[in-house]
Amino acid sequence: MEPIIINFKEPEKNDRRNIIQMKTRILRPAEYEKLRSNCDKPHQTFFDGLLLSGMKLDEYRYFLKNPSLFDGKLIKLPEIRSKKRIIVRQRSVKLSLKGRAIIKNIHRSLDANSMPENQSYIKYLKRIAIKANMDTEGLNLKCFRKTWESWLIASYPYRIGEVLLSQGRTTISTLKDYNNLSFGRDDLLEMKEWVEDW
Repeated sequence: MEPIIINFKEPEKNDRRNIIQMKTRILRPAEYEKLRSNCDKPHQTFFDGLLLSGMKLDEYRYFLKNPSLFDGKLIKLPEIRSKKRIIVRQRSVKLSLKGRAIIKNIHRSLDANSMPENQSYIKYLKRIAIKANMDTEGLNLKCFRKTWESWLIASYPYRIGEVLLSQGRTTISTLKDYNNLSFGRDDLLEMKEWVEDW
């Protein structure tokens, strides 16, 4: 099957007024399993948590340093601001059954203070994709959040508002990224294991 690639616009990190065009990959469940099976245990745990929380990397790192934000069902993120912008939007991040199981024990597996830089994760991700005989186009750390959003919207089309709120989205324009994604019947069946009881 062809990889699912979406294009989106995002402010540049150093100059938020400058909008850049980006590509990211939406993983099918079978593709994620291929990547996952080629990871060592710490990376597998890191990627599972990133996927199943749907958080941005800054939010995820903040949560890993503050495990008490998880109440057993939700991750309750406070608003965090820098001088120029909101880094984390206050919200409750809903988790699936599998997500709750992974997040509950994630702090035993990952040391938030010794996590590598983003570029190290991206290089590792591309290396395991090559090892798994996968195309690396669009593989980046954003693909986990975008993949999770697309799986939730495909699995729970009647709960789009809830999905957007849990993901910290402020506009419905996000939906244009996920409209008409080419998930097959097998993809939708394989998603169930991941999104169950969200």
